[in-house]
Amino acid sequence: MNDVTTNRPTYRTVRTPSPSVYQEDRFWPDPVVTVQAAWMGTNKIVRVECAPIQYNPVRHVIRYATVLKGTLMFESSGNPQDR
Repeated sequence: MNDVTTNRPTYRTVRTPSPSVYQEDRFWPDPVVTVQAAWMGTNKIVRVECAPIQYNPVRHVIRYATVLKGTLMFESSGNPQDR
């Protein structure tokens, strides 16, 4: 059986490196830990994101943390909404 060509479009994935990441001599992602606070209804939630593996694309160096230690402290600003 012969191959039949259709007018169906073809798709391919094109990956373009971000210049803000791949042309800077620094580790990415930066910082190692980020903390974000938000409200969900009347509850305050906190998201803690850790990036134990970082990459420097200019030097081709990967660094990783085997142990991460931190303290998350909640302090009231006196505003009733912060409680």
